Amino acid sequence: TSGAKIDGNLNWIGASYDLGAAKLFATNVARKDKTSAAITGVQTTNSDVNVTSMGVSAPMGAYTFAASFYTGKNKASALATDNTKLSGSQLSVNYALSKRTSLYAIVGTNEIKLDGSTSAARKETLNAFGLVHSF
Repeated sequence: TSGAKIDGNLNWIGASYDLGAAKLFATNVARKDKTSAAITGVQTTNSDVNVTSMGVSAPMGAYTFAASFYTGKNKASALATDNTKLSGSQLSVNYALSKRTSLYAIVGTNEIKLDGSTSAARKETLNAFGLVHSF
């Protein structure tokens, strides 16, 4: 037999609260995965990810501004040296051209650090812009 067996669990909870002038939101995602070799049954990969995010959005006329951040950990294996800390932040603006069409721009950063390290194993800055039309 070839291939691998993957067992996983995903729990996602979120909440938002509308203050009138702004909306607050928060989420927590917890995912556990285990991949085992099909022939030997020996565990080959483990992943235990837990991420929490929080943010705020505020409409101002045709514009909606938003800011959010997240932080979390990925326990990749029993070895602490494989574990990583995850963090990031995003800023966005959405401009309503009409009831069904809008423009958006987003800038964000993602950073992954090895557990116990102060330097980034990987750091990314991402930008996006686009046009959305609902039919």
